[in-house]
Amino acid sequence: MTSLTFYGGVGVVGGNKILLEDGDTRVFLDFGLDYNQYGKYFEEYLKPRVGNGLGDFVELDLLPSPNKLEGFYRSDLLEINRSPVHKEVNFDGILVSHCHFDHTANISFVDERIPVYASEITIGMIKAVQECGHGNFDSEIYSYKKRPIVRRGEPPIERTWRTVPSGKKFKVGDIEVKAFPVDHSVPGAMCYVLYTSEGAIFYTGDIRNHGALSHQTKEALDALETEDIDLMLCEGTRIREADEQSEKLVKKRSTEIINKCNNLVIADYAFKDLTRFKTFYEIAKETGRKLVIGLRDAYIIKEVKSLVDLPELADDNLLIYLDKRGSGTFCDKDYNKKWMKYIISQDNKITSEEVQKSQGDVIIRLSFYDFNDLVDINPSLGSEYIHSMCEPFNEEMAISEERMKNWLERYRLPYRYVHCSGHANRPQLEEIVQRVNPRTLVPIHTEYPDLFKEFHDNVQKPEKDKKIELR
Repeated sequence: MTSLTFYGGVGVVGGNKILLEDGDTRVFLDFGLDYNQYGKYFEEYLKPRVGNGLGDFVELDLLPSPNKLEGFYRSDLLEINRSPVHKEVNFDGILVSHCHFDHTANISFVDERIPVYASEITIGMIKAVQECGHGNFDSEIYSYKKRPIVRRGEPPIERTWRTVPSGKKFKVGDIEVKAFPVDHSVPGAMCYVLYTSEGAIFYTGDIRNHGALSHQTKEALDALETEDIDLMLCEGTRIREADEQSEKLVKKRSTEIINKCNNLVIADYAFKDLTRFKTFYEIAKETGRKLVIGLRDAYIIKEVKSLVDLPELADDNLLIYLDKRGSGTFCDKDYNKKWMKYIISQDNKITSEEVQKSQGDVIIRLSFYDFNDLVDINPSLGSEYIHSMCEPFNEEMAISEERMKNWLERYRLPYRYVHCSGHANRPQLEEIVQRVNPRTLVPIHTEYPDLFKEFHDNVQKPEKDKKIELR
C-alpha cells in the first residue's frame, strides 16, 4: 500500500511535513516549522524550553507525537521527555525542497542517522546559515549539540547529508526518485518525482517561473511532460493572485527610485535571497553606488560562491558593514566568532560613521532587526527605504509592522514596496498543473485549496494527520 500522511502544510502557507509510505519505505517530503501555529503560543521573549526537549512542540501541535513516528526523533530529546528510545531508525530519509525554515527547521529534532537529501546549494546554505546564526536548539538543522549540554567543548553531531543529482534517478529506500531544479526566492530549490509501487507522485516544493532562474522551472516542466503523474502535491501560496511580477520589474522600479535620490538608500530584502542581492548589486553598479552588506550576508556569499554565480567579497562595488558590537569601538575582539574572522579581514569594511558621511554613494541592506543602526547612521532628509520582501511578513519570522512604521516615521523614510514573490501566481499555477497533467491534484502550502477545483477536475483536499492512499 502507498499512502501520504499530512503532518503539516495543510490549510496554511508553510510547515510542510508530508510522510510518504510505500511498502517498507518511509520518507518525509520536507520537515518544516509551521509559523502560524508557532505564533499562536510563542514570540520574541516566550520561546520553547530547551529543558523540555520535544515536549512543548508536541503538546502545542508543532510536532507529531513520538508515538506516531517511532524511530524518528533524536534519542537525547526522547530521553529528556522520558519517551522510549529506539536502537534503529525506522525512516529512510527526508527529501528537502529548499532551505527556508518553513520546510527545514524541524529537522533539528530528527535522529541524525536518517539521511537528509537536498541539492548541494541547499546543504551549503543550511550549513552557512546555522554557522552564523544564534544556535537555538530548535534551529540546529545541519548539526546539533546533544542535550543536556554537559561539556561546552564537545563537537556537534552532524546529520547524514546526501546530495541529490539533477534529473537522474536515485533511490530512497525502495523508492526511485528524480529531482529537478526550480526557480524560487532562494537558490538550490528542487521539485521531486517519486516512483512508488502505486504510481508516480510529483512534489512541487515552492515554485515560480518569474524569477532570475525561471528557465529552471521551464526545464523541469519540459521534463515532466514525459512523465505519467498519478498524484501531484502542488503548492498554492498565491492561488488568489494574478498580478504580474518579475525580478526585472524589481530592478526597474528600484532603479527609478534610486536615480531620483541623492541621499542614502536602504534596501530591506531577505538575506537568503541571493537573487535579490544580485539585483541590488547590479543596481548599485549601474547607479554609481556601492552596495553595503552585513557580516552574515557576506559570510553566506563566501560559503556558497563556488556553487552560485556571485561577486567576490572584495569586489569594488561591495562594502561590508561593521555593526556596533561589544565595546562599540569596532575592535577585533568585538567580532571574535569563528565565522566572522575571514569577513573582518577584508579591506572593504565600513562603519556606521562612514556610511553617515557617504550617504549619496551607497545602498545599504538593513533588515527590520538592524533598524537600531539608524540611530548611528542618521539618514539625511530625502533618503529612501525600499522594502523588497513580502509584507507584513517575511518567509521566516513575523515582523512587527507597527514598530517598523515607527522607525520609518522617526527617520523620515518613505516606505517603498518593490518586490516579486518566490511563489507562482494563479495563472502560473494553472499552467504548471496543466503541463504536469496529474490524475489527482492535492493542494498544499495554501490557505485556499478549494480554488484548485476551478482548473482541475480531481482535487483531493488533504487533512491534518490524515492519510491519502494511492490505489
